[in-house]
Amino acid sequence: MWASGNGNPPVRPTGRLIGRFVVVGAAASGMLAAVVGLVIGLRTYLPTAPFAAFELSVPGAIGGALLGLLAGVLTALCRRR
Repeated sequence: MWASGNGNPPVRPTGRLIGRFVVVGAAASGMLAAVVGLVIGLRTYLPTAPFAAFELSVPGAIGGALLGLLAGVLTALCRRR
């Protein structure tokens, strides 16, 4: 698989693992925040509802990406042990 060639156990690449956690965290959190923003916008003032969804989805996606990064790093560290 990922042979090191020097007798040591193989090392798994962690970049893809962390990247997946970041993308999934950003997408899930951004979608959830967009739905919440849309619902709040629809209940508050109908013509500006899409803007409310956008205003909440961007910070939600950024927060989800940061949490995904943290989860990915912790997962990669636990797999190394």
